[in-house]
Amino acid sequence: MNRSFTGFVLVLVLVLTLAIGWPVLAAAAAGEVADVDAATKARVLGAIESYVREDVALKETFLVLDPRSGVPLSLSFDHVHSGVHPHEKGYRACVDFTDEAGTIYDLDVVVEVAGDKESVVRAVWVHKVGGEAAAPSN
Repeated sequence: MNRSFTGFVLVLVLVLTLAIGWPVLAAAAAGEVADVDAATKARVLGAIESYVREDVALKETFLVLDPRSGVPLSLSFDHVHSGVHPHEKGYRACVDFTDEAGTIYDLDVVVEVAGDKESVVRAVWVHKVGGEAAAPSN
């Protein structure tokens, strides 16, 4: 095979890979994961919101350890992001909180969906602080 033909084939493969893969990557980055049906997504987001509201009602704040310092953080709930992603222990979604200084903390919350009605929060960790990665993802 001559070099120009080999180069053409490699460029063609690269272009096709990008053309097919780019929309999938863009959708995943935007939180649009096709694997999560609307009913499951609603259950996961509802379970997270209930968990946070119950925890805040009990403690008058949301407590989590700062992954950088190990110091407990007292946070105020802002909102649950709309994206839900498959996770090895169930489903993961992001939740925004703020501290007294107004710093935004993006927490990842994992929910296990069991049976027709039960949804249980299994893990919570700080994903970002002020938009910057706080610790490795779980």
